[in-house]
Amino acid sequence: MADNVGTPPLLKENNELLESATKTQQRMTMAKGLFLLTGVAGAAMLFGFTTTLAMTKKRSPTMFNKGFLPVASSEMPESGAALGLRALGWGTLFSVSGVGFLTVVFCKVFSIQSISDFKDTIQSIAPTIKRNEVVLKELSWSDALSSKNKKTESTSDDLKSDAINTAHSR
Repeated sequence: MADNVGTPPLLKENNELLESATKTQQRMTMAKGLFLLTGVAGAAMLFGFTTTLAMTKKRSPTMFNKGFLPVASSEMPESGAALGLRALGWGTLFSVSGVGFLTVVFCKVFSIQSISDFKDTIQSIAPTIKRNEVVLKELSWSDALSSKNKKTESTSDDLKSDAINTAHSR
C-alpha cells in the first residue's frame, strides 16, 4: 500500500477504494480465465470421450453392447464396465495408500509433527528461489566457448581480443 501520511482523509479513502477495486478486478479476471480454461478442457475431454465411444460402437456394435451388459456370459466372464470399475478401484487404493505410506515415512524420518514443521524442513532441504529478482551474469568469451574442445583455445583468445577491440572502437 502507498504511504498516505500527509494525505487528507477523503483522498486516503479514494486511494483505498481504488486499490480495493483494482484487486477485485484482478480477482475477477483471474476467475474468468480459470473458468474459461476449465470449460475448454472439459469440453475437449467430453468431445474426445464421446468420439471414442462412437467409433467403438461403430466398429463392433455387438461387442460394445456386450461390454455394458451386467450379465456375465461364456464369451465374456465379466462386463467391460465392471472390469473397468474394478481396475479403477484397485488403482485408487494403491495410489492413495502408496502416497500415504511415503508421507508417513517422510514425516517419521524427518520427525515432522505439523504443517509448519513440514514447511521448515522443506525450506531447509530445498534450494531457495529468489522471486522478482533478475540476475544477469556477464558473459565472457571463455564461458561461452568453454564447451568447445581444447583445440579451439587459440581461436577463442583471438575472438576475445577482437571483441575487446570492437568494444573499445565504438
